[in-house]
Amino acid sequence: MFSLKILITEDDTISALLLKKALEKNHHRIIGMADSGEMALEILEKNHADIVMMDINLSGKLDGIKTTEIINESIIFQWFTLPPAQIAKPCRRWPLPIQVLM
Repeated sequence: MFSLKILITEDDTISALLLKKALEKNHHRIIGMADSGEMALEILEKNHADIVMMDINLSGKLDGIKTTEIINESIIFQWFTLPPAQIAKPCRRWPLPIQVLM
C-alpha cells in the first residue's frame, strides 16, 4: 500500500483525531490538522498535500466550500482530474482506505 500526504481540515477535534488515527493506521502521513479554512491555507503554503480532507462547517471566516475554491484556484497543473469524493461522517474505519483511494 502506498502512503499519501493528507491535510485534515475539521473543526470537531474528536472527529479530526479519530480520522487521523485511522489514516495513520493505514500508513498515510498527516501533514497537518486545521480547524479553520485560514489555518488550512497556511499549512498548504508550507507543505504539499496529496489529499485535503475538508469539512464544510469550520471555525473562522472561511467555510470548507470557499476554502476548497481557493485551493482549486491555486492549482496550476493537474495530471488528471477526479470527481470530488465525499465521505459521510461518522466514517467507519474499515471502508476509509477504499474511500480515500476513490
